[in-house]
Amino acid sequence: METLIPDGNGTTSQLTGQDADSTDNYQNVDESPGPDEDTTYNQSATPSDQDTYSLSDLSTITQDDIKGVMVWSVNRIESAGTRGMKNIIRHSGTDYYGTEVIQGTAYAGQWDIAEGSNPFSGTTQWTIAAINALESGVEISS
Repeated sequence: METLIPDGNGTTSQLTGQDADSTDNYQNVDESPGPDEDTTYNQSATPSDQDTYSLSDLSTITQDDIKGVMVWSVNRIESAGTRGMKNIIRHSGTDYYGTEVIQGTAYAGQWDIAEGSNPFSGTTQWTIAAINALESGVEISS
């Protein structure tokens, strides 16, 4: 298992960072080993707004025998209400969405897994090249 961290903005940058702009949003979500919660974040109240981020390349996995990809995000809503979020895996120019999760006011992680045969390109499994080209992110879904 290897963790890839956002290292650049992806194709879509519609959320607004805590710094009041949409420039270099990846810097608000690139913490390692984990999120810094209210120190840096991206936000939106508009359904369908999304951010995707380029990811660091695989470095310890060296064989094309990859069984799955998991996208993990940590989200919350600012105040009481109902707001849904979906994880995004962007592969070969197409966004694939995870399951919508209704957010609460406390931070919570959500994950989606694309496992086994690569469901996006029809190959028998994920390859290093395909993973290195992925973007991941989130969408405000409701």
